[in-house]
Amino acid sequence: MNLLELKNKSKSKKYILSYLPKNLADLIGDDKKVLYKEKLLKTAYLVDIVNILLKKCYYIDKTAFNLDSRILRERYGTFYNFYVNYLLDNDIIKLQSNYCTGKKSKTYLILPKTLLDVITIKNSDTILLKKYRKFFTVNYLRSLNYKFISLDLMVKVVENLDRVTINYVDANEYIDSLPLTKNQLTKNTHSIKCVKHNDMWFKFDRYGRFHSNLTTIKSGVRDKFLLIDGSPTKEIDIINSQPIFLTYLMSENLDMVDQEEYEFFKQLVINGKLYIYMSHNTNISSRKEVKKLMYTVFFGTNHLNKKENKIFNRLFPSIFSFIKTYKKEKENYKSLAYELQRSESNFLFNIILEEVSEKYPDLIFFTVHDSITVKIEDYDKVKSIFDYNIKKLHKNL
Repeated sequence: MNLLELKNKSKSKKYILSYLPKNLADLIGDDKKVLYKEKLLKTAYLVDIVNILLKKCYYIDKTAFNLDSRILRERYGTFYNFYVNYLLDNDIIKLQSNYCTGKKSKTYLILPKTLLDVITIKNSDTILLKKYRKFFTVNYLRSLNYKFISLDLMVKVVENLDRVTINYVDANEYIDSLPLTKNQLTKNTHSIKCVKHNDMWFKFDRYGRFHSNLTTIKSGVRDKFLLIDGSPTKEIDIINSQPIFLTYLMSENLDMVDQEEYEFFKQLVINGKLYIYMSHNTNISSRKEVKKLMYTVFFGTNHLNKKENKIFNRLFPSIFSFIKTYKKEKENYKSLAYELQRSESNFLFNIILEEVSEKYPDLIFFTVHDSITVKIEDYDKVKSIFDYNIKKLHKNL
């Protein structure tokens, strides 16, 4: 392993693919710098700030964001506030709040007209590229210090991004054929283009989940058009992932649930019939809508004025009570989501992928939350490891 830098094309990267809204493009034109309040501002930095905000907007579907002054200073230098104020004065963004509890940051809104017409450009600023490359170093991965996933495995997961390519023309045609909103289309088109250009980003969050360009692309694109080393791929995922890890959590707190109800729920989960049961006992026929109902219950505030909570409480009253009690004791309604994500990541990375990497050190894969994608030729051997560990997990429920 190269302890200074990952073996990744990012070392020789020449540009960062960036969103550029028309209202900002009209202001800066082709100029390298713009004069603002007696300061010459680099247009590359203005583009980068807006690009980061637009990515967040498209990926997490929000238009309000915190900008931390410490991060801005590190990325854009001493006069970072001039860049932000330029965007404010020119109606690219708007200040929503001067204060954010516990953070040295302000909250900003992306104005609607900034989202009206957005293109992708190549931002080739050398200083930004240098800062971009630091994220592809072993030292950076080590600095995360989560100690949740082994450093060697983190390195492998990041290095593997470099081996992913895409059937770009067909993927674009497929995306264009879907009934997407303008924002969804922009996001997916950009993500596909980033894979084509090997302009990858990634993040290990504190709950063990790995996020990358690949997690933002529509599943149909991943299934049909993503390649590893030019070879077709196939995905293996955990069926009923969140219900499985909820069941595992309940198995450690059996005094908090009705035993008969728990056993019934467990069998539905193990046999992959939970969503079918939910559908048959509600007026919801779509698996997608049933899944949405479950996520509302698992990850929401559980007020009984919501129909999703009423339905789940009617079908599984003691489990619903367990979910509410767990969140109340942790004093955070998001606590259950974090715990289930942590359990899922632990299972995927520290159990399955550690075994895959030990048995087949040269095997290339990529992950999307609860799934592993490999070359079709590697599918059977990885599926065998996957199924064996799933069975072990079921026995422990």
